[in-house]
This record gives sequence, structure tokens and C-alpha cells, in this order.
Amino acid sequence: MSQILTEMDGIENLDGVFVIGATNRIDLIDGALLRPGRFDRIIEIPVPSVNSRRQIVKIHLKKGLLMKQP
Repeated sequence: MSQILTEMDGIENLDGVFVIGATNRIDLIDGALLRPGRFDRIIEIPVPSVNSRRQIVKIHLKKGLLMKQP
């Protein structure tokens, strides 16, 4: 954590730099990482609904997308 904070707060201007991360436990993210002014945007994507999950499974079950079992 210390290293990433040091890199983000360095003296160089970071124009055009994107930081992408993912977690399923946002409650465990260090508060220093989320302090105001550190990120322009934080996007939270909720858990898919039951209907959305069905659609995801249907997409992966389409013919040609399944791996054939030996």
C-alpha cells in the first residue's frame, strides 16, 4: 500500500494515467487510498440480478462457446 500511495503522490504530474482495480470487499480498502482528491471517479458495479445472471449463463451456454468434455 505504501508503494502505490508513494507512486500516486509523486512530484511528477500524472496526466493520462489510469488506475484500474477491482474488489468484492470495498469495506476493506485502506482509507488512505480512497481519501478525497486521490481519484476523479470511483465506479461501483452492483451484483447482477437473478435475471441478469440467467442471461449471462445463457450467453455462455450457446453452441460453440462450450468446451467439449473428453
